[in-house]
Amino acid sequence: MVEFIDKGNTVFVGGNPDAQVGVVKGTPPYLRTYADGNWTNNLLSLPRF
Repeated sequence: MVEFIDKGNTVFVGGNPDAQVGVVKGTPPYLRTYADGNWTNNLLSLPRF
């Protein structure tokens, strides 16, 4: 997913409202969502499959 986003693609997590997913350039890079004008960690609240 990190590579996919870094190539210029846009990803959203569905919700109310939807949240855009971005890449944090850490070591290693990781995903984070941007919602309501703030970087958040609401990916942690998603169900695991």
